[in-house]
Amino acid sequence: MIEMGFTRGVKRPTEMLSESLLALAQNKEKAVVVELNCETNFVARNEIFQYMALSLAKSPLLLEGSKQSSCTMLVAPECLEMNLEHPKLNGEKTVQNAITVLAAMTGENVKLGGAFTMFVPSYGVLSTYLHQSPQPGVGHITGLLSLEVEDQNAPRDAAQRVGSEIAMHVVAAKPLFLAKEDVSSDALGHEHEILKSQEYMLPDLQEGQEKMSKNDPSSSIYMED
Repeated sequence: MIEMGFTRGVKRPTEMLSESLLALAQNKEKAVVVELNCETNFVARNEIFQYMALSLAKSPLLLEGSKQSSCTMLVAPECLEMNLEHPKLNGEKTVQNAITVLAAMTGENVKLGGAFTMFVPSYGVLSTYLHQSPQPGVGHITGLLSLEVEDQNAPRDAAQRVGSEIAMHVVAAKPLFLAKEDVSSDALGHEHEILKSQEYMLPDLQEGQEKMSKNDPSSSIYMED
């Protein structure tokens, strides 16, 4: 059965990976976010799939290393060793091997979408937020926020709560970019086209509103002469 599932999984094109789940794991030093992709929402809601995603996020927390920057992409996480303790998926495996076994069990193509880690600032807190979370540690959208605290003796709990609230609002805003220099030329071009179309339509829109205001008393913009 597992061998048949593996065959079905590897033959499916990667373009069919339309579902994804984010897993978030955190300790006192850093937080790790991992994206795991699959084909259907049915598998994304599967308990084993969610366990795998969270295990993938927890594995980099065990790595020792110097802090290079506040936010770092994890390089080649497929090579990491992980120890699985699920009744249906256990033992020491590399990330790539574990994903292969999961694909065989689900009968779908499963792929690691990406991973990165963010470090806690020297004098501050690292706050997180997960949106649409079916269980603790996994969700569909996540926000990470680093806050520096000027007073080193100030309690960190309040800053942690404020950071989580801000992270939640950032997720709700759905920003495409976090800095001006990150805005791509394609995105700028798209916005310019929208503005051009609005400028082109504006005279006709104003004329139509004037006609509606004079001829339709039920209109919300109706005005008496």
